[in-house]
Amino acid sequence: MNIFNDFIFKVHNFYARKLGKKDLVIIQQLLTKCQSYFKLVAGEAVNSEYSFDLLSKTPPDKTIDDKFLLGIFEDGFELIAILDIIRDFPAPGIWFLGLMLLEPDRRNQGLGHLIYDTLEDWMKREGAKSFRLGVVEQNPNAVKFWRRMGFEIVEKRENVMAGKQSNTVIVMQKILDLTAPEPPSFAGPLHHIELNVTDLDRSGKFWGWLLEKLGYSTHQKSDSGISWKFGHTYVSLTQTDRVNDKLSCSSPGLNHLAFHATSRKHVDEFCELLKKKNVPLLDKQHQLHEVNNDRYSIYFRDPDNITIEIVAPE
Repeated sequence: MNIFNDFIFKVHNFYARKLGKKDLVIIQQLLTKCQSYFKLVAGEAVNSEYSFDLLSKTPPDKTIDDKFLLGIFEDGFELIAILDIIRDFPAPGIWFLGLMLLEPDRRNQGLGHLIYDTLEDWMKREGAKSFRLGVVEQNPNAVKFWRRMGFEIVEKRENVMAGKQSNTVIVMQKILDLTAPEPPSFAGPLHHIELNVTDLDRSGKFWGWLLEKLGYSTHQKSDSGISWKFGHTYVSLTQTDRVNDKLSCSSPGLNHLAFHATSRKHVDEFCELLKKKNVPLLDKQHQLHEVNNDRYSIYFRDPDNITIEIVAPE
């Protein structure tokens, strides 16, 4: 198949285009050549379902329109690499690489570096602000490669299943937006929020998915606490043995925490996520909450009963 008229980007004599169902056979052929990778990551050999899953599977709350399964073709004909990318995951502006697989005979020749540099330029033009990926701990060469590409380790996730195997996954990230703001030179912007919690594991899971959806990344982690950072602001949880009465928005002290969403659609996405996680909305009808016709938001509570609001731009 000639793709000269259908490519997304090119570098030298290598052309990238989106893969579809018509490419299932050549996708499976490349995956089969890379058996050692799948045995390392998933503990099993490639089967016929892998190529179909690669084409169709997306993370929760993402659609196939957010997925770019790209094939790299030499001279426009031979498939020699596959890239699996999700746009705006886990938050708007963050793109996620699920897989970058290069034919074994093409490795250690500088081709991976060349493909990545061109891919990064294309993603920037498409609006990506940062790029994330995960590497299994037993693949140190991949960690070294991505460090050379400018990525930094942001966290480690334990017990992540892939096929028959449980892995420790090293999450890495690179900031692509070079116009990010400098540290504030004036007083006023929020620096951080510290929350004492009664069950660090339970609250860490709750705040983890919420803050990552808002664009935060894991910042620091210890046996007694965890924090997430976004720009110049961080949110920290600390384990406490003191158990007080549940917070009320009418009691002295903290009323609630409010986070910006990027749009009303972004608020809608949170609404659906909360329902799936069985987190009730505070609105009696369990619907979106509007205030004075110009504020579009939802309210809910964390495991320690702290009230949270997600607000769309006015």
